[in-house]
Amino acid sequence: MGAGASALTGESPDADIKAAYEDASAQERSVFLVKVGEQEKMKLVSLGLVVPEAAPSGLTPGASSPSESPTLGQLSVPPTLDLKPHDFRELWHEKKSAHLQGTREWAFAEILKWLNDPASPQLFWLMGGGGTGKSVLTAELLDRVINRTVAWHFCRHDNPAQSAPGPLLRSLAAMLAHRLQGYKEKLEATGVPGEAMDDPAELFKALFETPLLLSKVQAPERPLLIILDALDELPKESQKPLLAVIASQLSRLPQWLKLFVTSREEPQITRALNSFKPKELRADEAKNRADVEVYLRTIARRYIKGEANIADIEADVKRTYNIDMKGKLAVLQKPLEMSKAIYAKVRDKVNLEEGYKKLIAVPEKRNADLVQVSDDLNIVHVKQAPEAQKKLEFLIADEWEADRKKETLLHPVPGTAREWVEFADSPGIKSEPRVSEKMKNDYGGHANKLKDLARLTLRFTSCSRMAHALAEGLQGVGIEVLTLKNKYASPTPMGYSDFNLCAGVVLSDGTRYVCEIQLNHIDMLEAKKEAHVHYEKVREELPTLCQGTKVDAGELEAFIVGRLSTSSLDAAVEALSAKAEGLFLYAYMLSQHLESEAKKGQEIHFESLDSLPAGLGEVYAVNFKRAFPEGQVDPAWTEAKPLVELIAAAREPITGAMAAALLGWDDLKQRRVIETTALLFPVRDGKLHVFHKTIVDWLTGEIADGSSIREPSAEFKVQRKDGHAMLAEGFIAWRTVTPTEGREPDDVAATYCWLRHGILHLCRADGQGAKGAFAAQAAHVYATDLALLRERVDRGLLSSVAKDYLELRRVDGVNLTDATEMRQFVGKYMDVLQRDKGAAVMQLALQQPDASAVFREAASHISSEQPTRALKWRNKSQEKDACIGTLSHKSVVSSVAVGYTRIVSGSGNSIFVYDAESQELIEEIEGTSEVMSVAIWDGVKDGGKHANQSKSLIVAGFKDGTIKVWDSDALGLLSEKTNAHSDNISSVAFSPDGTKIVSGSYDKTIKVWDLGKLELLSEETNAHSRDINSVAFSPDGTNIVSGSDDKTIKVWDAINFRPHVESEWGSFDKTLHYAEFSDEEDEVETWWRNKITGQEERVKPSRDALGLLSEKTNAHSDTIWSVAFSPDGTKIVSGSRDKTIKVWDSDKLELLSEKTNAHSDWIRSVAFSPDGTKIVSGSDDKTIKVWDSDKLELLSEKTNAHSHLISSVAFSPDGTKIVSGSWDQTIKVWDSDKLELLSEKTNAHSDTIRSVAFSPDGTKIVSGSTDKTIKVWDSDSFNLLETRQGEAMAFSKEAEGAVRDGATIRMKDGGGAFYAPSPIQCVAVSWPRIAAGAQSGELYHLEVMM
Repeated sequence: MGAGASALTGESPDADIKAAYEDASAQERSVFLVKVGEQEKMKLVSLGLVVPEAAPSGLTPGASSPSESPTLGQLSVPPTLDLKPHDFRELWHEKKSAHLQGTREWAFAEILKWLNDPASPQLFWLMGGGGTGKSVLTAELLDRVINRTVAWHFCRHDNPAQSAPGPLLRSLAAMLAHRLQGYKEKLEATGVPGEAMDDPAELFKALFETPLLLSKVQAPERPLLIILDALDELPKESQKPLLAVIASQLSRLPQWLKLFVTSREEPQITRALNSFKPKELRADEAKNRADVEVYLRTIARRYIKGEANIADIEADVKRTYNIDMKGKLAVLQKPLEMSKAIYAKVRDKVNLEEGYKKLIAVPEKRNADLVQVSDDLNIVHVKQAPEAQKKLEFLIADEWEADRKKETLLHPVPGTAREWVEFADSPGIKSEPRVSEKMKNDYGGHANKLKDLARLTLRFTSCSRMAHALAEGLQGVGIEVLTLKNKYASPTPMGYSDFNLCAGVVLSDGTRYVCEIQLNHIDMLEAKKEAHVHYEKVREELPTLCQGTKVDAGELEAFIVGRLSTSSLDAAVEALSAKAEGLFLYAYMLSQHLESEAKKGQEIHFESLDSLPAGLGEVYAVNFKRAFPEGQVDPAWTEAKPLVELIAAAREPITGAMAAALLGWDDLKQRRVIETTALLFPVRDGKLHVFHKTIVDWLTGEIADGSSIREPSAEFKVQRKDGHAMLAEGFIAWRTVTPTEGREPDDVAATYCWLRHGILHLCRADGQGAKGAFAAQAAHVYATDLALLRERVDRGLLSSVAKDYLELRRVDGVNLTDATEMRQFVGKYMDVLQRDKGAAVMQLALQQPDASAVFREAASHISSEQPTRALKWRNKSQEKDACIGTLSHKSVVSSVAVGYTRIVSGSGNSIFVYDAESQELIEEIEGTSEVMSVAIWDGVKDGGKHANQSKSLIVAGFKDGTIKVWDSDALGLLSEKTNAHSDNISSVAFSPDGTKIVSGSYDKTIKVWDLGKLELLSEETNAHSRDINSVAFSPDGTNIVSGSDDKTIKVWDAINFRPHVESEWGSFDKTLHYAEFSDEEDEVETWWRNKITGQEERVKPSRDALGLLSEKTNAHSDTIWSVAFSPDGTKIVSGSRDKTIKVWDSDKLELLSEKTNAHSDWIRSVAFSPDGTKIVSGSDDKTIKVWDSDKLELLSEKTNAHSHLISSVAFSPDGTKIVSGSWDQTIKVWDSDKLELLSEKTNAHSDTIRSVAFSPDGTKIVSGSTDKTIKVWDSDSFNLLETRQGEAMAFSKEAEGAVRDGATIRMKDGGGAFYAPSPIQCVAVSWPRIAAGAQSGELYHLEVMM
């Protein structure tokens, strides 16, 4: 404690105690108030000091000193089993200190109810905007349930390393090992996974599923809790895998282990947790605002001085209605002062009574959501209010009698009242028409808000009797105090004081009914009679004074009367609440400001409320102005600004030492500046943190939609780019001076910072006009620094490579040729790098063409920096590999769709969505069964031809008959339909305008669905007699074509089908008459008649039919493998196992032309050219043919185009090229006129290729294969592949020096590895040379580089 605060002891003189308490910091007061008892607190009250209901801590009410908190000790968890728990004690205490006792009780009640209910969901999700106090609530919750909480984690946007999935899960496991009985032994027995395991799903299984379930840890008596706060503050690359674990694996844990999480409302989080319903914490919610007002009430009581006068009420009118009364109400000041003087005399008198100090210390209790159970006026007023009135009277006295002067007023019969009751008045229930008027005018027609229908007044002759009634009397007879307003602590502007309560009584049916009770001092009531003449004077003047404004005179008068009847404190709280906008963060920052002002001897009076800052932006401005009085020219700001720019630009917290090194500061300057900025940029764990994300928004002006900040700082402005420049210089120095291996332990934090973000800082730097130089250096480092790449891969930072490339793409004027090569290199070998880590980097680089930047860099270092032996590929191709991405899957890829911004695949039970540019996996969406078909619709890219422009969409059909639709940008599930079909959904397609979906199924049915809710618009049962393989809309959306194993193509009207109506078919009795000569009698059967068409059927159809425009039975004599519309929608081409190609009129399916024996084997794929004049076909006979689309005359052909059957062919968007994919694992590109080979890619996949397609802009080719991968190829870099010549040599028969592992050759002594394009079949060694034969027929000739 400071010197002044040392007087805060019970034995000190009163004057010293008062001075010391006023001078002490909030922390010092906290320590004192925790130690002393109620008697000492009452002594402070008697000295005129305001003591909060709960002791303040820091600058906020509610928490104890850190040294006094029992929870703090439990938050200290030592490492165990090589697992290191994170230490959140400092952060927890900071957040816990900001909690005010009495707030958030509604939330805690709901959370505890969930926790205590074994049958409740396993996860409780609290969602709210920034500044609503989620982390403060979480800290308080942890304090309340610490003995039932087995693990906790507070995520921070400025500390992403701590919240990476691996460290986070290991930290939780370390806590469980200490706090969950039996878990440590089970985990030790099942084995703690090593650091090499970094897959979150596998790690979760090893750390939690196996020891908790398979080893059967004994269940506790009550459910236990794990807490994860602020999921939105996780870095996005960490957020996605962790959310996937929570969504898919949480349910596998024992039901007695529950998870409490908080987050903002963000698409990725809401997507992942869509099976859980969040509890929202909204700034504009009544309960939240009521809690903020409790906080503000404590602040106002402590810091707002004086009493409200008429000028304050005029200011309140201006705040509320934006009208200036211009002093018109000044005539009311005199009667107000006269009234106040009358009450003051009584207050001076009762102030001397024994119980007065207790009265003013009675805490208020507010509940904005308090309502009656019923909202029916007849029930609340007519049925329940009389019973409640009688019940209330009975609880106070056994018998009542009428007042001698007023029969409607009742009093207890002498001797029948409870002993603590002195005088009581029962006026009976409120009557009409006042009840209906109040419900309409004050409560918006809600009867449940009428809480004063049953009412009672209690009068006392002494403060002590009244205090006893409040403390014990009411509760003793079963009256529950629900709300309490204490006007003794804060009188009305006219000076009046009383206690006003909402109290609950239980009716005969068990309903809790809310009544009103007032408690009065008899002397105060007598004064009220005397002051009434002044009150009437005010009421007499008001109607005239309220005329002539834009506000209704009656409404304005009611507002002013309400203010005169409300405590001054209430008025102050309402004014502050308007400024707070429902944000706890504002209240916290305001308390900081007011305490600072109080310490300087500056008081805030009621008339000064408008001078207080409004909203977060203004409160930040006040705090900055206090630290830097001269604004942007203040010398202290000149010193601090570079540090603030560093903090704003840094992607994670940096240490003070790191900042000082970057800025060239000595220890003295470092301490001075950090102390100056500590309020908003506190130091925790030795690192500089941001108190709240909105501070940086305010300083930089980079304000996102939905932010709590409305306007940026007008005076204190910082530029992130300057901070990036300083960090870029630091990154350059780190690369130049610091070796990339063998760093000291204390450099680890800086190392991770540079590895993650160094290139990003170079890209975003713009200091001193050096942007171009920084960006050029970023591109050079990205493209050539293999040591940097190796270390990033080893430390699990491979995703940073893709992110950095996108950063480089955003910089203008930088040559990215070499950087693009590096990005494609990493993309192509992503699976190898994830498996073999950084050790594979050098070998893979040496396998690139000699002209590539990646190879040149590797070759320049191989002789001097060779940690392991490398293998030289002596006969490698010198052509650039066109593969720019390998997207590996765990199961066969069944379907692929390509859009402008997304690549979508179906594999196993999951939909995989990739960014089309970076090939980064955006989301894996788990389906209900095996994915059979996917489609994508790029509505925003169709040139404005269609009305629905709001979203790009993805649809998938599943084996279990389910259809699901997602927004391809946000990846939120828009709609789904279970049991859409009774068998596999083999094909789905969007209409061109994106408003409908057509689905075809093995159940032989075609269905058309409304996109919005997946409501069935129409269907055709038995559309085909065998499995339907393909459905598609015509380009104009008017027709649907279907192809089937039944050898038919059918065209359906997609526009003029009859709408489906559930009641379209009605039943009727139909008499069946038999011929006269028949022995049979007439029979009556139930038939069905269509109400629209009159059609009669013996069996009721299940749905209305699609309008079949045309069909062609036996269109082919065998299975139809492929159908396609012409670009104008007038023709359909079909290819079949019967070796025939046919072209049909799309309206009537009349055969326009056909070519029998078009190929000598099955025709797998047909497609129109973009101009509709040509058709290309690919066949099992290994031939590609191009036909004139009118007469099917052969224009060109290529025999033996592939060495195995051709599974897919497609034109490029400009029609000049054709791409083909084959079961020979090769992709080839041909000139569409002469079918001359332009380029090819052998071993494009390690298994059969099923599908190839050009991207919409023609720059890329996407292929899908049964090897479980999709690959993306740069269509421009497909050059003619040269023949690889093997070198004749003698080899030993036994490959003793090397082993093969799939497509990898590894030296047995660990001396190197070679990553082959195709799986290895055999190996031979003649040291130092190696020959390997591949399943593809290729020969690889290698040499060990010594």
